[in-house]
Amino acid sequence: MSIKNIIYSLSIYGHLVPIILGMYWFKTLNIYLKLLLAVLVFHQVFEGICLLFIYLFQSNLLLVPFYNLIDLTAFSYILLLRLGAKRIIRTIVIIDTIFVLLVIMDEYFLHYSKIILHANSGIYACLVLMVLVLVMFYRFLLQITVDGITSKPDFWMGTGILIYSSFGILFYIYFQHFIKIDKEFLNFSITIKAIGNIMANALFLVAFYTQKNKPIERNIYY
Repeated sequence: MSIKNIIYSLSIYGHLVPIILGMYWFKTLNIYLKLLLAVLVFHQVFEGICLLFIYLFQSNLLLVPFYNLIDLTAFSYILLLRLGAKRIIRTIVIIDTIFVLLVIMDEYFLHYSKIILHANSGIYACLVLMVLVLVMFYRFLLQITVDGITSKPDFWMGTGILIYSSFGILFYIYFQHFIKIDKEFLNFSITIKAIGNIMANALFLVAFYTQKNKPIERNIYY
């Protein structure tokens, strides 16, 4: 098996390790990590659906905007809840409305190739999540305690989301700007995204592990 195939396999099935251990430690997880666990379960189920679409229709690109919308909504809710934001639902409706408008723009006005990936909406979703994570990190830095920021499970969760979104942006930018020049470059873009998924799953696992020996009350920092 080639290194590329190993990376793809770890990306597709890599959610299983944090899912299994997250379920094992479920009673120790705070509300944010429980929601994160639910997102990881969605990711794994979606990977199975994607494989089914590839088998039946030779492509799963039709599912991309739906996946990104659910991903954006779920992660935004977790981060806004963690930030103690007011009117969370209203904020998410605004975020999702902009995303849907960008999907429509990608679909009907910006056909980069015969392969439609909705790159602009994907980049937007990643940027929103990155901004929310950075705001959370800023608040962490304002209230660093003696045991340090790396002892916070939510720090590892945020880092995982940041890595996941950063590699996602690279994927969409590469796809958007190079697909017209060299379609083989798509394979490199997918590999980049897969590496980001692997790193994010590892960090989510660290978040669950860091939390398992902590009282749930200790996770309210601000």
